[in-house]
Amino acid sequence: HMAMLCKAGSLEEKALAAILTEPLTYWEAVNGPQGQQWFLAMKDEYTSLIDHGTCELVELPPGRKLVGCKWVFKLKQDEHGNITRFKARLVAKGYTQREGIDFHETFSPVVKFSTLRAMLAVAVSKDWEIDQIDFKTAFLNGEADEEIYMKQPEGFEIPGREHLVCKLRKAIYGLRQSSRQWNRRADAVLRGIGFERSKVDDCLYIKTNEDDEAIAMIGIWVDDCIIEGESKELMREIKRQIAEELEFT
Repeated sequence: HMAMLCKAGSLEEKALAAILTEPLTYWEAVNGPQGQQWFLAMKDEYTSLIDHGTCELVELPPGRKLVGCKWVFKLKQDEHGNITRFKARLVAKGYTQREGIDFHETFSPVVKFSTLRAMLAVAVSKDWEIDQIDFKTAFLNGEADEEIYMKQPEGFEIPGREHLVCKLRKAIYGLRQSSRQWNRRADAVLRGIGFERSKVDDCLYIKTNEDDEAIAMIGIWVDDCIIEGESKELMREIKRQIAEELEFT
């Protein structure tokens, strides 16, 4: 009887896995068994782009290259494998950009592993509080320096205005310079709340007191960061200040 239950469970798991897959295209997403969930996920992403003032619909200027875009789908699961979220992200096809016309600097520095180890050692030795935050739609916080024109996202073309294109006001995922623009934005925010960038690691930020003693540190890894500080009150205040400028979870 136990063997039959195990076999049945295995078959159920396989059946569930076959159903709950991450689609590769818009067509697969909306026509699959979870079509409604995926469409709502795309709608949520598109609404976020609009709310952030990411783009405006315009005529494509003569001689300008048009960047494509695609939907990327991801199932978010908890530690037990249960589905917690259907997530869709609109990604620009950045490989169609031309250097010198559509983008310049493209890199985003990340904190060194040796720096992370040092941060953890400091936190342990000083008995500091430590936390991790994930910035929400991080790349949408960077202003676009260049004029970039992108196709309207599949499934969300505006009726009667399909000939128009999206002029990007802010960098989005997939553009070659997006991560660099985000890093600039994060740097400005952290400096604005009293942190100084370390001379030994561009992604390590340190906050000191009046006696020039370190009281908090932040290490950035693209759109994630580790925060540590000497007290819970200080940590709450730092996160409150960051939240005034950047969304995070």
